Amino acid sequence: RGAPLCVGRRGAQGRRVYRCPPPHLPSGVMVAREVVRVLVVGDKGVGKSSLVTAVATKSFPDGDVPETLPLTVLDADELPDHVPVHIVDCGAAAEREALRGEVRGADVIVLTYAADDDESLARVRTHWLPELRAAGAAVPVVLVGCRLDLRNGLGRDTTLMDIIQPIMNEFSEVETCLECSAKKLIYVTEVFYYAQKAVLHPTAPLYDTE
Repeated sequence: RGAPLCVGRRGAQGRRVYRCPPPHLPSGVMVAREVVRVLVVGDKGVGKSSLVTAVATKSFPDGDVPETLPLTVLDADELPDHVPVHIVDCGAAAEREALRGEVRGADVIVLTYAADDDESLARVRTHWLPELRAAGAAVPVVLVGCRLDLRNGLGRDTTLMDIIQPIMNEFSEVETCLECSAKKLIYVTEVFYYAQKAVLHPTAPLYDTE
């Protein structure tokens, strides 16, 4: 199959599709930030907290993983733009007011789903993206399919582009989509590369209404 596709937005004119890991894109104007705050959300059991643990420890967690993790910090030297990342893990059961508070403090949102579960992906469109809008989210969203190692055994005729493009057309805040596996440590760091990039190197325009 080769590397999983990453689907990225290129302003209002179309999509940029590339294979992970991404090429080093030409450097342009970088938004100055001392830290990038990433809010990670998603349903219980999709691999959200395992993803955060894997990027922090460079290993898959043994045993049960708490539904919500404490603040996780990636040092500046762990990502290409040398800006530290603070990862906030928000539990699936968070009340809307609690979610609203976390959304207000976020620079970018990583919205996770299970790549091996079509119902989980469907809830991105029917529940999570509308819920984030209702919570006042006005920042880019990086859509991440976790548990890629489980999906690979299922087979799928459609590509990631086919699946994600309708979601990106409906929800212009979705900046990028990619797939990863915390268990196999596949494209785990890249998730937060794209999250950071969405803040430091935003597309122009970020949100299109057409």
